[in-house]
Amino acid sequence: MDAFQFIKDVAVDWDKTLYLEAEPGEYIVTARHPKLSTLNKAAEGVGTLADGKKGVISNAMRFVYDIPDDIQLLTDNYQLPTPKDVWYVGGITDENAREVKVKLDFLKPGVKYEATIYCDAKDASGIPDEHYNPQAYTITKKTVTAKSELKLRMAPCGGFAVSLRSL
Repeated sequence: MDAFQFIKDVAVDWDKTLYLEAEPGEYIVTARHPKLSTLNKAAEGVGTLADGKKGVISNAMRFVYDIPDDIQLLTDNYQLPTPKDVWYVGGITDENAREVKVKLDFLKPGVKYEATIYCDAKDASGIPDEHYNPQAYTITKKTVTAKSELKLRMAPCGGFAVSLRSL
C-alpha cells in the first residue's frame, strides 16, 4: 500500500505539463505542476462531503500545502500555509526495459526539494511470462535541486513516479 501514497498525493488538474523525453509508441517521461486554483476549491468552501461538511482537504492539497495530519477540515480560523512548489514526474515504457536520466532543470533555481521516487526494482517485469513481477518496486527519498539529475530504471512494461516538494 505504500506505493499508493503517490496516487494519494498527486493532483488531477495542471497548470503546466512538460514532456521531458519520449519516443512515440516506446516510452514517455513527463513532469506536471498542479493548478493551485483547483486545489483551493475546498479552502473556498466549494468542496463538500456527502454529509455537508465544507472545507474538505484533499490528499493532494495536504501534500502541496504541507498540512499536518491532525487538521481534518479547513475552518475560518485556519490560515492556509504558503503552498510548496510541487512537481510530479512520471515515466512509462513498452516491453523494453530502459534507463532514463531525468534532468530537474525545470525546478526553481537555488531551491531544495524532497524527491520521493517510486521506481521499478531490478527484478520487476510487467510482461506476463515466467519473469512477471509487476509489484517489485523501491521507494527512496532524496534531496534534489534544479541542478540534479535522476537516473531511473523502467522495467519491461514498467515505469516510475516521482513527487517533488520544495523544502
